[in-house]
Amino acid sequence: MSYRIIRHSATIAVAVALIFAADIFTGPYILFPITYVLPVGAAGWWYGRAWGVVLALAMSLARFHVVHVYEPELVRGVMWIAAVNALIRALVLVTLACLIARVAHQLRLLSQRVEVLEGILPICAFCKRIRNEAGQ
Repeated sequence: MSYRIIRHSATIAVAVALIFAADIFTGPYILFPITYVLPVGAAGWWYGRAWGVVLALAMSLARFHVVHVYEPELVRGVMWIAAVNALIRALVLVTLACLIARVAHQLRLLSQRVEVLEGILPICAFCKRIRNEAGQ
């Protein structure tokens, strides 16, 4: 494995751990749902749609588990509300992961195309003008 893959994986893992720690320690009244976007978006950008979707579903399920285990007095008798919230969170995060992965893929393709086109057209490194056939 390359250093870059390890670094990206560690960044995502630390972000997930910090988000869940903040969710657990702050209790039921302060929520951090917007921060779920950061690791899901990073996974979609660096590793593609599949990993972004897997992380989005895992984080939504983990948040549902946190609500169920650590906040039972909040959801006693209304567990369906927590389930609906988890479903909404999962749908939004999966959509976000898919969109970010698509943008990242298109950006990579565009970058490759630009490299090919720059190789075809000879440009002077000094003045940035197109060189003629004589190299001038």
